[in-house]
Amino acid sequence: MRDQSTPPPRELDAEAEARVRTSFSRQGLMRHLGAVLTEVTPGRVSIQLPFREELTQQHGFFHAGSTSAIADSAGGYAGFTLFPLTARSSPSSSRSTCWLRREVTTWKPSVASCVPDEP
Repeated sequence: MRDQSTPPPRELDAEAEARVRTSFSRQGLMRHLGAVLTEVTPGRVSIQLPFREELTQQHGFFHAGSTSAIADSAGGYAGFTLFPLTARSSPSSSRSTCWLRREVTTWKPSVASCVPDEP
């Protein structure tokens, strides 16, 4: 087990990054939304969602369902970057969403950082 006071490594080896990117590419919902995996580093994943009218709510802004979906995936994959390469399961993530600004009409990023909770 890694000591929590020690940060995760700054670089992800190529095999671990490929595992995350391959898994992401198999997610039908992310493909359907047009989400793009833009950053994969140890404990951190960034997913961007280009704005499209099909992803909006009745006032023309991003629907919370689309932004929540990319936040969920980013959180899960941020944790997955810290899993051993032999791991077969994926992590679950816990998040809280607070909408402070509703006028998002260009693209929506979701960046998740993972700090492992180890015994």
